[in-house]
Amino acid sequence: MPKVENSLSPAGRKLLNDFRGILGDLGDLRMLVKQIRRKFKERGEEEEKARVDKVEAREEADQVATYPRVLLHLLPTNFKVRKLISDLSRRL
Repeated sequence: MPKVENSLSPAGRKLLNDFRGILGDLGDLRMLVKQIRRKFKERGEEEEKARVDKVEAREEADQVATYPRVLLHLLPTNFKVRKLISDLSRRL
């Protein structure tokens, strides 16, 4: 292409150089878009995993919340059983 470039006027050479610069910028832009898409994909996968983790965490929290309820329910029951045994032992 140097022959064609040499045959151009200074304005034509400038236009050709600008066009080459634009093509180079488009290549850089294309690479940047690829990187951005990859980052968004990775981020989406991380967010999906976080959503699953949140669901699992909520289920585990619900399970853990049942334990104090069970203990609070058993405590009076256990107290009543102890009192009953104590009363029975006094009578014997």
